[in-house]
Amino acid sequence: MISARRTTWAPALVCALVGVLAGAPAARAQWVERPFAPPLGTRWIVQSDETSKADRGGQLQIVHARTTAELTFSERTADGYRIVYTVRNVDIDGPNAAALAVGAKALERVTIRATVDANGMPLRIDNLDEVHAALRAAIDRLVAPLAGTPQGPAIRRMATAMLVVDGVRAAKIYLAELPLLALGQNPGLRPGETRDSVEEIPNPSGGAAIKSRVTLRIDSADAVTGNLRLVRTRGFDPDTIKDLTRTMAHQLTGANSEAFDKLVSALGFTFNSTAELSVEGGMTRAVREHEVLIITAPGQHALTKTTDKTVTVAPAT
Repeated sequence: MISARRTTWAPALVCALVGVLAGAPAARAQWVERPFAPPLGTRWIVQSDETSKADRGGQLQIVHARTTAELTFSERTADGYRIVYTVRNVDIDGPNAAALAVGAKALERVTIRATVDANGMPLRIDNLDEVHAALRAAIDRLVAPLAGTPQGPAIRRMATAMLVVDGVRAAKIYLAELPLLALGQNPGLRPGETRDSVEEIPNPSGGAAIKSRVTLRIDSADAVTGNLRLVRTRGFDPDTIKDLTRTMAHQLTGANSEAFDKLVSALGFTFNSTAELSVEGGMTRAVREHEVLIITAPGQHALTKTTDKTVTVAPAT
């Protein structure tokens, strides 16, 4: 028979083991990427706030734009989703706001039906003819107050060239915020990995695509919740920025100018951006982007333009 005195160590040992196990760190959760899988029928509000500051030799101009859009995931396809996207409201404040608003407000209250891929990247506009008709009518309406002014025809030409477009250009211009949001959805990266690439953005003025060098990396990741913070840096090719400037000037003036082409060729361009993306449950829910554009010309003050943009995505109420 075992005496009680000899077994007094057993309860103490069990308690000690339980205490050690309770205090030991839990096994580290393994990272698993959460897929982008918005439930069908869900509606989301995409809110964009953008402030641009242009400084030339101490002369500062500030423009603020705020856009509210509604996004609905209506149908699943073999490689993505069909969506409905409608810009509900556009507000622009600042110098030349009326002219700037023509392009932005032309899309206001136009129902856009589109197809996106599995990451939410726009592929095509499904009701393109209907959208084009609505845009032409909106441009007519918005340019009407400028009838009889020198700016009227120029703004009409520029707005039409930038907005009444086809193919991938239409998808990415009409669904302006979605390409940025798509970067954080199914990124295919693991913590510590970085992806370098060359990106071509459709030129809104119809010229050559705007090329940029892009780096995307995961800045932080929560293995338990799957939430991500990604950082995207982008540096634009100066030659394509020059081409954009030249094309837009030609659209505004309605004629080609050899002298202006020489002036543009002499300009120096630096254009870079950094974006931070917050991803929850596989969907990008917030983006903070900072852009810097510097234009230099011989014998002139440099123009420095900074743009700070915030995009948020929240369930529609």
